[in-house]
Amino acid sequence: MKILIVDDVPANLYSLRDILTDISMNTSKEADEEASLEILQATSGDEALKILLRSEDVPFLAILDVQMPIMDGYQLAEIMRTHPRMRYIPIIFLSAIYSEEQYVFRGYESGGVDFLTKPLDINIFRSKVDVFLNLARYRVKVEQAHLAHEKLIIKKAKERELLQEQLYRAQKLQGLGQLTSGIAHDFNNVLMCILGHTELAKMYLQDTPNTDIEDSIDQIQIAGNRAINLIKQMLAYTRQKSTMNQLPSSIQVLEVIEEVLALAKTTLLRARIQLETRFAENMPTVLMDPTELHQVVMNLMINAIDSFNGETGIIKLELDCVEFSENTLLCSDCFNPIKGRYIEISIADTGTGIKPSELDKIFDPFFTTKSVDKGTGLGLSVVSGLVHGANGHILLESELGKGTHFRIILPIETN
Repeated sequence: MKILIVDDVPANLYSLRDILTDISMNTSKEADEEASLEILQATSGDEALKILLRSEDVPFLAILDVQMPIMDGYQLAEIMRTHPRMRYIPIIFLSAIYSEEQYVFRGYESGGVDFLTKPLDINIFRSKVDVFLNLARYRVKVEQAHLAHEKLIIKKAKERELLQEQLYRAQKLQGLGQLTSGIAHDFNNVLMCILGHTELAKMYLQDTPNTDIEDSIDQIQIAGNRAINLIKQMLAYTRQKSTMNQLPSSIQVLEVIEEVLALAKTTLLRARIQLETRFAENMPTVLMDPTELHQVVMNLMINAIDSFNGETGIIKLELDCVEFSENTLLCSDCFNPIKGRYIEISIADTGTGIKPSELDKIFDPFFTTKSVDKGTGLGLSVVSGLVHGANGHILLESELGKGTHFRIILPIETN
């Protein structure tokens, strides 16, 4: 905290500074850091104004000599009262000449809180400064408490907003999940009928072969199998199983990634997309169905390849161990905090990126930025369901025109 003393007589400044320094040394033994004083000195009103305007923190007290050349203490006080940063600084006037009531009253009219005459009674002066010191210390504590209260309110408001968003998303996805599950179930029954009858038709044609009819039936079977795969994706989104899948097992993530890259190699070469990889060694295992992890990585690789829209670019695929020590990082999908040790699969592309207005919808089922013939809108929904089903999280960053970065965070298997 700062005190400003203004007097055109240097000897008076030295005397006041010694008294204030003595007060500071006595109070700092019992008070906290806010009680320590910084004493500012000026020999004229003009110099005092320059100090006040230049100082980042305004003094908590100003001690002004009344009689000074050019600008006296009254005039300085009146100017201080007109300035927003200075108007609330308590002012104590000192005078060796003016002690009559009219001068004292003028001091109060100019904005002073006290008027003392010289020679000063040291004990009285000390007690008055102590009062303002305690008031200033109390004000600092109140301001700190007020600031802490405001921060707490902001924090609670953000937490409430986050919880509301999580609740809204959970309710929305629950409704969509129930709808999707019902549709998938009905479509499965229809497809089983269609594919069953195509098999019967093929059997009938064995006695009377007809190439044209057989080709048509083959196309029906191909379309039916595609529809079955789509339904599997829909069921994966709802976190249900269309068949009895394997139980989660201990797997090396790198082995799954290498399988995906072997399948995607031809597509990358054909699309003239450069692949850069960095895989950490001696990686721990994760507990997950390898088929599901394969689907997660493959979906993200396909999305990365499609993001170039026929243009060339770079995809960076990395695998590493990461640790999050704080709860400040939130999942881009479920918005829960991420803390602990994880294996991270990072897939970053230099493609077209995602519009900011679309980022909060990117994991919604049936939402897609691709054309109708290229996407169903279930890929990232499936990725979300499978990753969170393995107690993992997703981090997403994207900038339109610069690319997209997905980070799949999977918990390390514990013994």
